[in-house]
Amino acid sequence: MQQVGGSVGTALLSSVAGTAAVGYAGPPLAAALHGYTVAFLVAAGIFVVGAVVVGLLIPAGRTTERGAVTTRTDTPEPEAPVGTGLSGAVRDAAGRAVAGATLTLVDPTGREAGRAVSTDDGDFDLRADGPGDHLLVTGAPGLAPSAQRIVLLDGRTTRSDVVLDLAAEPART
Repeated sequence: MQQVGGSVGTALLSSVAGTAAVGYAGPPLAAALHGYTVAFLVAAGIFVVGAVVVGLLIPAGRTTERGAVTTRTDTPEPEAPVGTGLSGAVRDAAGRAVAGATLTLVDPTGREAGRAVSTDDGDFDLRADGPGDHLLVTGAPGLAPSAQRIVLLDGRTTRSDVVLDLAAEPART
């Protein structure tokens, strides 16, 4: 699949370079140089946009002062969470609880809308800034990260469990 993506990217940038060169009035060598300059600027712009998106979605290395959002009580019937949010459990592919998984809600503008860490039982309760479409990004050491679309309703807690698969071994070359 990477080979197809590389071929499509090369074809796209060649089309940009060719179009820019045809529209340039001047000697052929200068037109070709102008076309490649425009193609480079387009590629650099695509790279910057991709880097910004990844930087917003994967806050690697950033820590938060907030601890786990979920709390446990000894009462048989815990109070229902108030406000817009998401609750559930994080499990591995074998169904075992995943403790310490970080769950991050990202709103449509790319901002963090909420964050939680799963308990020893894998449970989490995540409060969100508001309703609507969100991206739930979940990660834990030794397991492949997960991203899924979540729709939150105003003033309600949505239930959604997360299953994380084992992280793939890096390819050996």
